Amino acid sequence: MRRLFSSYLPITLLGLGGMGLSAWLGMQDAQQRELAIREEAYKALTTIRAQLDAELKATFSITQGLVDVISVQGDISQDLFAALSAKAIASNTHIRNIAIAPDNVIRYLYPLAGNEKALGVSYASIPAQYRTVLRAKELGRSVLSEPVQLLQGGTGLILRAPVFRRDPRVPDALGQYWGTVSIVARSEQVFARAGLQETAALDLLISNPEQAASGQAPIYGHADILNKQPVTLDLEVPGGVWQMAAVPRNGWPQISAFSSLHFRFGAAITLLGCLIGSLMLRHASQLRERNLALEQEIRERERAESALRLADAVYRSTDQGIVVMTADSHIVSINEAFTQITGYAAADIIDRNFDILFPDHGTSLEPMWASLAAKGVWQAEVRNRGKLGNEFDCWLTVSAIPDQAGPNARYVAVLSDISSLMDTQRQLEHMAHYDALTTLPNRVLFQDRLQQAIAQQARRQHRIALLMLDLDGFKGINDSHGHPVGDRLLQRVAARLRAAVRGEDTVARLGGDEFALILELADCSEGIEQVAHKLLAEFSRPFDLDGLKVEISTSIGIAIYPGDAGNAMELTRNADTAMYGAKESGRNAYRFYQAEMTRAAQHRIEMEHALRMGIERQEFEVWYQPQFDLVSRRITGAEALIRWHHDNMGWIAPAEFIPVAERTGLIVAIGELVLRQVCADGQRWLADGLHFGRLAVNVATPQIERGDLLGILHTILAESAFPARHLEVEITESVIMANAERTQQVLNEIQQLGISTAIDDFGTGYSSLAYLKELPIHSLKIDRAFIRDLPDNSTSATIARAIVSLGHNLGYRVIAEGIETEAQWSFLQAEGCDEGQGYLLARPMPAAQFESWIRNHTP
Repeated sequence: MRRLFSSYLPITLLGLGGMGLSAWLGMQDAQQRELAIREEAYKALTTIRAQLDAELKATFSITQGLVDVISVQGDISQDLFAALSAKAIASNTHIRNIAIAPDNVIRYLYPLAGNEKALGVSYASIPAQYRTVLRAKELGRSVLSEPVQLLQGGTGLILRAPVFRRDPRVPDALGQYWGTVSIVARSEQVFARAGLQETAALDLLISNPEQAASGQAPIYGHADILNKQPVTLDLEVPGGVWQMAAVPRNGWPQISAFSSLHFRFGAAITLLGCLIGSLMLRHASQLRERNLALEQEIRERERAESALRLADAVYRSTDQGIVVMTADSHIVSINEAFTQITGYAAADIIDRNFDILFPDHGTSLEPMWASLAAKGVWQAEVRNRGKLGNEFDCWLTVSAIPDQAGPNARYVAVLSDISSLMDTQRQLEHMAHYDALTTLPNRVLFQDRLQQAIAQQARRQHRIALLMLDLDGFKGINDSHGHPVGDRLLQRVAARLRAAVRGEDTVARLGGDEFALILELADCSEGIEQVAHKLLAEFSRPFDLDGLKVEISTSIGIAIYPGDAGNAMELTRNADTAMYGAKESGRNAYRFYQAEMTRAAQHRIEMEHALRMGIERQEFEVWYQPQFDLVSRRITGAEALIRWHHDNMGWIAPAEFIPVAERTGLIVAIGELVLRQVCADGQRWLADGLHFGRLAVNVATPQIERGDLLGILHTILAESAFPARHLEVEITESVIMANAERTQQVLNEIQQLGISTAIDDFGTGYSSLAYLKELPIHSLKIDRAFIRDLPDNSTSATIARAIVSLGHNLGYRVIAEGIETEAQWSFLQAEGCDEGQGYLLARPMPAAQFESWIRNHTP
């Protein structure tokens, strides 16, 4: 027995050692095959993640453009919003709608059809949605919700982007919260476009780990995938992180160490050596068992190869460029999409360094390798270079393949061409900084360049001149010829301004007919005067608008840094103040800023505020100055004059507040107040049997250009029942000449109401006789400047005599203003002047006093 045992001991030890070595080799082979299968699954999941990431960015990319426009402009027009939204939905048809909600109340919605009920809805009234809106506001950045059930059917992804108004003076501050921009996209179509539904090789799960912990349903797929040892990746989305998990559609193949060819070969050799001779009788049985095992292994290999083929199909069919590279950046594999994007075929780029794709070789890879070492993934927007030298924008995601390290490590890079998205973004940025009509920098870019010029002023040792230009009479051209002509005029003005200055100077359109120039000059005073004269000369030439000749002038205000201001805001304000000084001096001129202008501007601001309060508090009164027949001295009418008694400042002269009221447009409200009071007083006096002739009311330029003068007259006459024949409208000669065609139209319409018309201050506006003979008027009023020196001043006498003669020859009644002496009365009477008014005859008086005066002078 001992001899038998001794003879079999070496064979037994050899068998045990051989079997142990075979088992170890089988385990190593099985682990390598499992790693290869998981690597392919991870590669496929990486591709899917890149596709979904790119699709989400493409779907919601318009959000940032809308946020940028609103944050710098303070709002967005309905037309601009509709144009941008239509463009976004045209290229992303799965977008359900886009909404803008100032203060979280929906004001703009596109498309509007089918969504009308949502307008005016506050997100605060929808708790389920309001939580996401509040979270976006708290984070200060966009938040993407998980799929929610849509009223229109299906599920949707909603992106909430908070809008904060940026203060250009504090560029790094978040700003004041303005509201929310929201985009709703159909989630099924987003996932389908990202290729999730076409992935036959894998079962997918997308979930939010925070939501999953509370038992909520996953974003995509089935939660039981997490129990099948999936490969996982994190996907960063606005406001959070989603987790992606995947397993092969048919499950992981069961690979045993004992089914490995390495193990079986080793075991076979061991058994052959140990059992040769003694186990020959059992050889057939062992061979049969081995064949069965080999057949099982073949089936398992076929399943693994099938999974690899499916993964390879995803690798080849995706439209994302895919690169596999080594730890030392050498490219080992690319797909067809990579060739289509970059132009590089496999023969061109295999074994070459990955940095061939970057314009600045090497510099862009440093942050990538740092992120890969720390987190195993890196993604960024980069500028790549194609084979032909063309550069394009790309979203690049690089991931480390797990369970590999050292020299055998592999990395998968996925490239998505986002050139079209970046073009759209650049267009939005251009719209936010340039005027669409003239292509000049707008107010936002103007302020930025002015601040930059001031910041560099000390180093360059140059002074900065800021010119503010406002076109004189532009609104009249708009009203006479229409807005298309006005727009072409603004374009021609912009072209002339650009041509009149140097290339390095800034010409900007601040809005309407207001332009600005930023000039850097060594000798600012003389140099800027040359520029100002040159600009005025440019405007002295008519503008040819496709055959229509238009003449227009400009008023220029000039402020210089650092002499006139300490910062950009003060410089802009002071140049604007100087521009108003140029307008007040008669227009078609330039004025340098002076400190007195600031005091005058402050006074105008205070006066404007007081005027607004005076209108609200009804501090204005209408006084009346009688008009007389110069022969009989009988009353023929009265001129209505506005008077203002302020609670603190007392009586304020019309010459002080009327110019401010006209400049601010408040004269429209004041003029309506005067008309209502005059018609009410006149109707009351007529009812009492008093005879006063005509009541004349002055009308200013803004009432014609900005107000509905005809509508107001018609309404007031109807409401007061005051006969139109007792009302006269006076328009100054300067108003007529500013826009003769428009004024002629208005005067015609006034006369059609039965109201008489008169030219006030005649002789001061240099009327064209060609216009004068065509104007529908009844009376000329000689300005008091020509009456004051009568009869001793021969020039005044000649002018007065000529006006009387001209008026009578044209069939007009002639009235003289400012008669203060008997000598003036006698001269005008002798020359045939029809009527007159002035302190000699009667002073202006309040309505109650005028009523008493009429009673005493009525025959």
